[in-house]
Amino acid sequence: MEFQQKRSAIEERLSSKFPGLIPPGDMHRLFRLARDPQSLLHGEIERWRMLLRHLDEVSAEAARQKYPQKWRKRMLQRALHDFFVGDLGMYAGGPDDFDDNYREWRNACRDVEDLYAYLLGYLPKELHGGLRLPEEVAEERNPIRLIELVRSGGFTRSPWVRHCARLKLILGQAFFEYRRNGFASEYLEERAEQLRKRLERHLFKRKSKKRVRIVAQLDHTDSNRCIGYEFIEDPSISVLETDSICVIEVDQYIIENDRGEQTRVMFSIRPKRFPVLKGLVKDIRFVQLANIGDGVAMMFIVESEPDLDRVVDKVRSVLVRAPGSVCDQSSNLGHRAGRKVDTGNSHSSDAFQVMKYNALVQDLVVEVQFTPVVTLVDNMRRTDRAHADYKARQYCESVMEIFFPSSLTHINWPSDFQLQDGEYQPQNHPETWDKIKAHIRQWHVQQKL
Repeated sequence: MEFQQKRSAIEERLSSKFPGLIPPGDMHRLFRLARDPQSLLHGEIERWRMLLRHLDEVSAEAARQKYPQKWRKRMLQRALHDFFVGDLGMYAGGPDDFDDNYREWRNACRDVEDLYAYLLGYLPKELHGGLRLPEEVAEERNPIRLIELVRSGGFTRSPWVRHCARLKLILGQAFFEYRRNGFASEYLEERAEQLRKRLERHLFKRKSKKRVRIVAQLDHTDSNRCIGYEFIEDPSISVLETDSICVIEVDQYIIENDRGEQTRVMFSIRPKRFPVLKGLVKDIRFVQLANIGDGVAMMFIVESEPDLDRVVDKVRSVLVRAPGSVCDQSSNLGHRAGRKVDTGNSHSSDAFQVMKYNALVQDLVVEVQFTPVVTLVDNMRRTDRAHADYKARQYCESVMEIFFPSSLTHINWPSDFQLQDGEYQPQNHPETWDKIKAHIRQWHVQQKL
């Protein structure tokens, strides 16, 4: 049908997941998309119309009763909450849960603000001026006020204000949902810390933890390949990072197996920051439908493949002892070298060498990774194979147009990346990619990506 043939790539992705975030672009074309009575976009527009009519009725009644402004806002907030809850709504509970849900909603808005700032970090500062959230939207966590901004565009009737307010409303709702399913950032941080302490009690040798630096020598003639390294435990020894020296600070532990053999291992654990961002990248809307369950990631870094085998075996006996508690295992180390770990991901590189699996640990899905020191350094320092480059490519193709649509920001986002002469290059707008790439190569080393 005609309306289906008119969709751009970004509209095709969003129209079935987050139709309210379709960039404005050609409004005539979007109008044709919305005319299809069987489309999600048409249905979403009707749902918003019903909600807005309901709020307008409540607002009119409050005005007729001459309620103070504070009462009016409270009535509208509760009306919004009750509209979503209803008998079949998405939020569990009833009207009595208003205070808890409203508190969680405000936290969800804060999540959106954090995500917005995180994405700006991937972009050079010369672009930030036109991309920052408007003051009216930046710290606004009242859903009624955000709806008003979507409808009015604020004091200046700005399309950018309308877009940012709409983005915060729709993604705030998604963050709310993820929070209610156990993906609140503060909850995941707490669980990650609990897991760290558990492993320090049951896996690592008691009191073996040390903060050390890995000082790696790089061959700058071969994509910064690691050609050797040493461990420095003395914090008074100063080592400067250069083009030929890479310095990585890690927590070092000792693992002892049943035969008394000791293995030095570097260990890190972190909560996943933005599950909703992963959902946007992978076209996932509801967390219940998602293969997105890993809320925490841990990594064991060893010195050799024999060490890796011993560590994998010991971790198996402590962390994931029960049958059926591990899935999605893959590796490209040793005789498996040359494979992609994530074959279904076009952005994944076979240069990222790791063994990994997902494990169910105390009802929490954890991504567990194992890698040698040399490949860790290579993964961090190889220019176009660095994790920051990988994420930036993903975001340029999947997310930037959603947050910063070209029709409003006048920035053409690079897309359709292809591997050319060992580097991923966009087939569209390479000039923008050159600016982003130059920025993230200075930035990503300092970030916890």
